[in-house]
Amino acid sequence: MDGPSEEACNSPVQLRANGEHGLVHASTGGPEITYELTAFSGRTTWLPSVGESTIAVWESKDLFYAYSTNLTDGSARWDDPRVYRRCP
Repeated sequence: MDGPSEEACNSPVQLRANGEHGLVHASTGGPEITYELTAFSGRTTWLPSVGESTIAVWESKDLFYAYSTNLTDGSARWDDPRVYRRCP
């Protein structure tokens, strides 16, 4: 699998720890979002204080897919992942 594009690495998403079970997601031009993390079936669920949760499925230490969930029924949008790759 190819690495992230140069463009993506010029304005990367930043993920940083927020306590023992938390994560802060910051993107260029977007709001900073704080999540509570929980483990579930070998995956990580990101729970914001408001809005849709996200399910992260790790493929390697440098790559994971993030799937948003439907607020109405909690189902994951498996057909529309965001791909996160670590920049060098």
